Amino acid sequence: MKKKERSTEHSPTTENRTVERCRLVFYLRLFDQESKDIIGHLTDISTAGLMLVSVRPIEKNTIYAVRLILPKEVAGRTELLLKIRCIWCRPDPIPNFHIAGFNFVEIDLEQKKLIDALTEEFSREESLAQDNSERPACSLTHTTGR
Repeated sequence: MKKKERSTEHSPTTENRTVERCRLVFYLRLFDQESKDIIGHLTDISTAGLMLVSVRPIEKNTIYAVRLILPKEVAGRTELLLKIRCIWCRPDPIPNFHIAGFNFVEIDLEQKKLIDALTEEFSREESLAQDNSERPACSLTHTTGR
């Protein structure tokens, strides 16, 4: 389900992020619950939001109901259903890809616990480099051959 919503909020940036995002060892696919289409691949997540890489640009302020299939059972669950809003999107340095940041429109305590368990089990590194600059969204050398 997609819904366009106007927002007067400013988009968060690396400088004012309050919750550290964790990068995962897997690029998990996010599916639109309504159309079943892949929206993109999750690159990092926190209890405040997520970032994904996509082959198409995502329109800012668009709301999606998404399904995230987990790589294995985590905290007794095999998928996570979320409602997310795109707060920014830009071209990735890798040609033909875009990266987009989302915040959660609705998230309950059970979803937060599942995200914490997911990041604890599958996190590979923090999303910020030592100098607080943002790391590249992804390295798709395994799929692009570059």
